[in-house]
Amino acid sequence: ISYILFIKFPPATIKMQPTFLNDIKIAQIEAIDLALGDSTAVTDISKAVQNIKDLFDCIETIALRPDQHIFSLALRELKNSLMSAICAHYRQSLSSQRLALELWFAGIYFSTNEYNYLKWKMNEKDIVWSQITNNEDGIFSQNFAHVFWPASEKKIGIYREIAQTIYRECCEFVHGNNDTHKLLPGTFQYSHESLLKWCKNMDIITPLFLYTFLVRFNKSLTPKNYEEIAPIFCENIGHIAEVRELMSNQGR
Repeated sequence: ISYILFIKFPPATIKMQPTFLNDIKIAQIEAIDLALGDSTAVTDISKAVQNIKDLFDCIETIALRPDQHIFSLALRELKNSLMSAICAHYRQSLSSQRLALELWFAGIYFSTNEYNYLKWKMNEKDIVWSQITNNEDGIFSQNFAHVFWPASEKKIGIYREIAQTIYRECCEFVHGNNDTHKLLPGTFQYSHESLLKWCKNMDIITPLFLYTFLVRFNKSLTPKNYEEIAPIFCENIGHIAEVRELMSNQGR
């Protein structure tokens, strides 16, 4: 095996590898410095960091549920996405956003069906986007809203459209659609436009996560839970009358 390696990579080339790797290190540091030195981007990044923290605080209210684990995975993926975005790995950051969407909404879906959740944990069932978002009985359907939060029936369809749109946009980066190559830098370097694209996605993802969480778990939260998370919901989706009413009445 070592003989084959030396045929492909002669000693002179191997000696150059530390320089090549050091160049990658320098480029990575420069990209991070530029991202954190961009005042506009830093404001949006700080907001995203706070949003992820808030989402973690929300899922703490359902910590005793066995399926809470999948929500933690979704938020871990958002943290990975954030790191990738700051490090100028923009395609990877948007791909991670897609996975976070799949995991979070799968968590909502599986929370209503323990059998499917356990099958997924056993690696015997996949997360299927079309099934989760099915207009008949998916998590954005009127039937779903009618059962878990009737007050959301009229608006749930709007959030389904938003979810489908942001998911489709993230998929374009996963599949390497032609237009995605125009947005991303041609070399490993900082891109203000690409980073802001990630931040704008976060501004959409956060309300989606909060709204679907409330639709599914509003009846499971205690008055103390509502006290703890009310500022988060009022800040992000407090423009929705039903949300304000639910928070003020502490779910009653």
